[in-house]
Amino acid sequence: MASPGAQAVDTDRAAAVLQGLLYVLGKGVYRTKLVKLTYLLDESSYRLRGQTMTGLNYIWDHYGPNAADNAIVCRLDDLAEAGKVSMSARQVGNGPVAYSYQLAQDFDPSALPLSGDDWSQIHSLVHKYGAMNRAQIVRESKATAPFLNAQQYEQLEFKQAPTLTTEEVSADPFWQETLAAMRDNSERVTLEELREEVAQSSQL
Repeated sequence: MASPGAQAVDTDRAAAVLQGLLYVLGKGVYRTKLVKLTYLLDESSYRLRGQTMTGLNYIWDHYGPNAADNAIVCRLDDLAEAGKVSMSARQVGNGPVAYSYQLAQDFDPSALPLSGDDWSQIHSLVHKYGAMNRAQIVRESKATAPFLNAQQYEQLEFKQAPTLTTEEVSADPFWQETLAAMRDNSERVTLEELREEVAQSSQL
């Protein structure tokens, strides 16, 4: 049974988000880190705004949070086959092959179907997690509520947070921009008013 956070998968949307992440990261990114960053982006988006960015569903697989049916990796393979992303493989010693992804040199970010709000979310995520190494990013993904509340091989259930801390709002450029715009007409803004404004703007 699908969780309340489950949405129909829009592969074009997911591809756009992946390319947007790679663009803001600005360099080649190893597969595990990119998968966990995408999960963290969707988890925070749902927790703060009630919807994911990619539309993907997630499970707890062998190595922690991952898109159901390995959808992120499959989409990256599609992008690589289309020449929009370059994929390289490297093996260190006797360990497993490590795959990394980088945008094609002629990539045009303005062509992506991403809104200013989408870009704000992506920049906020990269600012918070982008400098972390593989081990750190895996640890962060496993510290999220959907993962902590699930059992291995179960689908992860996203939930919108009923309240936000001051730190969560101040750390997110998207919320800050919305809050600043609302404060032009009001000295005090409640969380509910802020969420209503976000919901209205997403429907425009």
